[in-house]
Amino acid sequence: MRRPGRKTTCLAFRAMASLTILTIFLLYICFSGVTALPFFLKEPDFSQYIKTTTLDIPSVDRPTRILFVGDIHGQFDDLQNLLRKANYDPSAGDILVHTGDIITRGAPDGSKKVLDWLAEHHVYGVRGNNDQAVIDWKGWRDWISSTPAGRTWLRSLDREWERDNGKASARGLNPDSWVKERRKNAPRKFRAWWRRVPDDWKMFREHYLTAA
Repeated sequence: MRRPGRKTTCLAFRAMASLTILTIFLLYICFSGVTALPFFLKEPDFSQYIKTTTLDIPSVDRPTRILFVGDIHGQFDDLQNLLRKANYDPSAGDILVHTGDIITRGAPDGSKKVLDWLAEHHVYGVRGNNDQAVIDWKGWRDWISSTPAGRTWLRSLDREWERDNGKASARGLNPDSWVKERRKNAPRKFRAWWRRVPDDWKMFREHYLTAA
């Protein structure tokens, strides 16, 4: 009986290796789902732009004031002081309109207080460039977190930042240097997720932290 030639043995080995890889891949899909793999994710519209619209300010039957305020930048207390000086009174028919950049530059907690107050009081307004950057990051975070593997990576990264930033000096960490180091030394299982971060976006800066 003739022994199989080297070529035949090589082909059989390749077939066996291919079958093994395919089996592992299919098992991963069965247990984790298709969307657990980064390359199956389709980027959504992070910007969520509304190209053109008209502010639907209600008509009033009595004299009223329309007050405009801009560049609040998360300064909640300053906003309240300004409105008190202007005698802002929505019960008297006053209408408040913000002209953008209502968040960031201050502490993230301040930005969230401003957002909550504006939503609670049904304030009208438009997006500023800083507002848009936060919307972009929020859309990106929601997209990454839509899969178990992406959510695990993002939570792990956020915890590491909080830990390392808490150990740093009063000035805190440099987020760009920290992100660069984490990306360089990322475990193999997380490298594909790092590639999903847009090149010109800055993680762990004020826009990212406000969106978190």
